[in-house]
Amino acid sequence: MRLPKLLTLTVTLVFLTTTFAQPAAQAQDLTPCRIQKLDATSRMSIGWPKSAASLPSIGSVNILVMAVDFENAIELGNTEQILKRALRLDKVTEYFKQVSGGLFNPNFVLFPNLVKLPFSSSYYGDSPFLDTFVNGRWSTEHLAQGAIDIVQNSMDLSQFDAAITLVSGGSVLSGNAAYAFIETSDQDPNKSDINRHIIVGQGAMNFPNIESWKVIAHELNHLLGIADLYLLSEDGWWQGRSTGPFGIQSSLAKFATDSLGWERWLLNWIPDPRIYCQGRAKTQKNLSMGPRAANSSATELFIVNLSPTKVLAVEALTHDGYESSTYPDSVLVYTVDSAIPMGEGPVRIIPHPTKITLAPLSSAIPDWNRFQTAPLKPGEYVRYENFLILNNAKIKGAVSISFFVGKDATRKFKELETLKNAKVKMTILCRKGTKVKKVTSIQPKCLDGYRKQQPYQNSKE
Repeated sequence: MRLPKLLTLTVTLVFLTTTFAQPAAQAQDLTPCRIQKLDATSRMSIGWPKSAASLPSIGSVNILVMAVDFENAIELGNTEQILKRALRLDKVTEYFKQVSGGLFNPNFVLFPNLVKLPFSSSYYGDSPFLDTFVNGRWSTEHLAQGAIDIVQNSMDLSQFDAAITLVSGGSVLSGNAAYAFIETSDQDPNKSDINRHIIVGQGAMNFPNIESWKVIAHELNHLLGIADLYLLSEDGWWQGRSTGPFGIQSSLAKFATDSLGWERWLLNWIPDPRIYCQGRAKTQKNLSMGPRAANSSATELFIVNLSPTKVLAVEALTHDGYESSTYPDSVLVYTVDSAIPMGEGPVRIIPHPTKITLAPLSSAIPDWNRFQTAPLKPGEYVRYENFLILNNAKIKGAVSISFFVGKDATRKFKELETLKNAKVKMTILCRKGTKVKKVTSIQPKCLDGYRKQQPYQNSKE
C-alpha cells in the first residue's frame, strides 16, 4: 500500500413494544451470506474463499523483523531498540489481541543487527514511494530476498511465517510507502522459506497524522488476506465510496476505528452464533445486538443477502478501545460487494442522514469527516433500497434494532418522519438507585449514572 496524502482534520427516540428475538441457539446456515470471491488470482479479498497462501488467522505466528540499508550504510546504533521505537510492535500485538478476541497472536522476533545489502540502493529501485520493476524483479522482492539471503546465514528461518523489512535509507522505498506481498512457491526455486513479506519505508513511520503501528497492522491484515477499503484514485478520499474512519484498511489516522465486523468474520474472529444471516429478506426482523466482547449472547453482525456477491451488514459498535471514538450503543450500516474491485469501494457506508452525510461530494469534506456521524444512535434510522434499519434503544444490556422490508419499511419510515417533523416531545423516567428523574425533550436522554425506565408520556409542541 502506498500511504495516501492525509489532510489535517480540523434525533428522535422511538420506543417499541415489540419483543426482540435472541439469536437462535441452534446452528444457523451462514452460507447465503458468504459472498463469492470473484478474483481467484488475488491474495486479498472481501469474499470467500480466503486464499490458502494467506497468513493463518488463528493461533500464534512468528514474524521476523529486520532493518536494512545499503552498501554505504551507517551503523544506526541499537537496531532492536530502533525497530521497537519505530514500528511500535507492542501496540500491534495489543491491537490484534483485542480485535481477534485473543485468537490471533503475532510474535515478533527482531534481528539484532542492521542488514547491509551488498549493492547501492539504485540497484533495487529508483523510487522512495513506488514499487518499480528493476533488474528483473520488483523492488519489494529485491529488498526482501536481499535481506533474507544475508540473515539466513546466521539464523534458522524455517520457524518464521512472515517477515517485515524496514528500509532505513537510500533511494528505494524508504519514503512514506508500505507494501505487503505473498510470493508463490514457483517464483524462485532458490528463495527462502519465508514467502510472506511486508516492506515499509522509514518515512512511513514519521508520516503526519498517522500512528506508525497502524501501518504495520494494516499491512499485516493484507497478509491475512484482507483487502484495502480506501479508493486508489487521487480524489478517492472524498468520493463517499470508502469506509471513511471505520476500519484501519481505510484510514490510518488516530481517530480511525479497528477492523470492521465483516473483516473479523472473514478471519474467523467472530463466533458463528454471533452472526445472524438472513437470505433475501421478506419480513420484519427484530434483534438484540451487542458489540465485540460486550454481550456474548447478542448478535454482533446482522447480514442480509442481496445477491451472490453483495450483502447489507449491520454491526454493533463497542465504544471502547480502538472504537472509543464511536457513539455508545450505536450500529454501523454498510454494504459489501465483491463485484467491485479493491480500490474502487467494495465496502460502502450507509450513513444516518445528516447535513454532512448528505452534503454534495466535495474535497472540503473528506470521507473520514463525512462518515463520522454515520452510525445510528438510539432512535435513529436509515433507509436503503426497500429496507429500513432502526436503532431502537438499549434494552437489558443489548442494542435493539428493527429491520423493516418493503411496504413495512415504507410505512415505518413515514411514521418516523411524521413524528420527527411534528417535533414530538417525549418524557422518560431515569433511575439511579432510589432517585427518579423525569427528562422531557424531543430526544430525551438520561444523565450519566441514570438508567432509562419505560416511556412516561408524550406532548406535542
